[in-house]
Parts: sequence; C-alpha cells; structure tokens
Amino acid sequence: RSVQAREGCICTVASFKGRVDYFYFFVFFFLFFFSCYGDHRVLHSFPPRRSSDLWVCERLDRAIALADRILIGSSFVKRSFEAEGVPAEKLVVVPYGSDTDLFYPAMGREEVGEFRIVFAGQIGQRKGISYLLRAYRRFRGPGTSLTLIGRIQGNGTALVQWRDEFIHVPHMPRADLAREFRNADAFVFPTLVEGMGLVVIEAMASGLPVITTANGPGDLVRDGVDGFIVPVRGVDAIVDRLERLRGDPGLRVAMAANARQRALEFTWEHYRRTAVSHIRRWLGPEGR
Repeated sequence: RSVQAREGCICTVASFKGRVDYFYFFVFFFLFFFSCYGDHRVLHSFPPRRSSDLWVCERLDRAIALADRILIGSSFVKRSFEAEGVPAEKLVVVPYGSDTDLFYPAMGREEVGEFRIVFAGQIGQRKGISYLLRAYRRFRGPGTSLTLIGRIQGNGTALVQWRDEFIHVPHMPRADLAREFRNADAFVFPTLVEGMGLVVIEAMASGLPVITTANGPGDLVRDGVDGFIVPVRGVDAIVDRLERLRGDPGLRVAMAANARQRALEFTWEHYRRTAVSHIRRWLGPEGR
C-alpha cells in the first residue's frame, strides 16, 4: 500500500446490548471524522465539508449513540469526542501499532555530512505543510535536503513558490518508504489535526527523531527524549529543533535509539492484545 492509502483513521465501535456477537466496525476517512469531531480551534479555518459528506457524520453520530465502548487511537481524539459531549466512560484509548520488522533503523550508517529531513503523508495544510516549508527555508543550508512523500492536496498552486525547497515523491510503496526513513536524519510532521499518525510510529521504528505536534502524535513522542513536541504552527520551534539535531550528532543518535525502543511498545501485536483484553473484560464471563 502507498503512503496515501494509510491516511484513513480507523475507529472501532463495539456495541454489546446483551448480545456477544453484536459488534459494529466502522472505517471512515480521517478528514470526514474531524469534520464532526475535530479541534474547532484549528478546523474553523478549513472550508466546510460538502453536504454529500454529511451522511458520514450522521452515521457516526448514530454509531456513537448505540455504542457501549469506542476504541480510539489517541488522547487528542478522546478530548475531541468529549468536547462534543460523548461520555468519557465510553472512550478507550488504544494507540495503533507499526510493523517493526519492516520499519527498522539503519545498521552502521556512516555520517556523510548531509542532513536529510523527510515528511510523509497528504501534502496539504491539515498536515501543517506550509509551516514545515517556511521553517525549512530558514533552516536550509549546504548539505541539507527536504523530501515530501505523498499526494499533493488540491491543484498544488500553493506550493509553486516553494518548489525549489523540496524533493517530491508522490507515491512510495511501504518497503521503499521504510528504506527512505533509514536514509534520513529527522522526520518532521507538524500536523494540525491527526487521529494518531501511523507514519509517526513508523518513522520512530526506523530510528528517526520526530518533530511533531501534540495534536494526535503527542501520546507517542516524548518531548526531548525521542523527538520534540512543537506548538501548532510553530515555525520558530521547528527551526530551533532542526538546528539542535543538526548541530548535535550525539543528541540525534540518542533520540534515534530512544525512538526505536519507544516504537517497540506500539506493535500491532500489542494493539491486538490490548484491544482483545478490553473486549473480553467488557463481555464478561459470557464472552470468554
């Protein structure tokens, strides 16, 4: 699957109502989800969704009303649900996982005097792409590069003024993405709103220090340990953290090792065990 194919956010809504086999599993795209349950301090600047998309929100509302429990991927999503009046006792945070066999650090990579930054995901303002480009323009110097991997949202005219700042790869299979991560020095993902961001944990599994925001990936990245949490729209902070990583190879190596160890806590096997444990407990003796 390509990078773009992983942009969907999976929300598992489990409703029992006295029947063991009464489960609902809804898969819907992240952008639709946040049209209903996003952080309105951020989303007010986005254009309204088409009326033809409203059925997604309406179906989600019905599913949430019926559900006894809702599995979600991050504390940010939990806060967003609560802000819309969903009872906290329905919400259970179980972070998603990564394939740590596919995504792993480079072994014995030599320093070549370059500093390579990578971003992966939909290339648009919801991911904070303009703030990354503004930061990189200030940071850019000899031996630095910025690679953006993913599909450009819209017609791309907003990126014309930045075209000389980055290398664009519109599509990359997962195996190639893992190799790209192993060849990079930092992963920057200044998202405005995010369910969790699978690509963040994949970058961490690859031994990359991550610069991101608290709006989704904040449960994964420990500020100053395996990366940096920066404010939303925090161009100055992104520049500062990039300078720190470039100027201190020891810090970069330490954060890379910490990121890998952190990612090992969030495998798909761990997600399966945790989710099944919750479901068995909710079902009680009847479900065991």
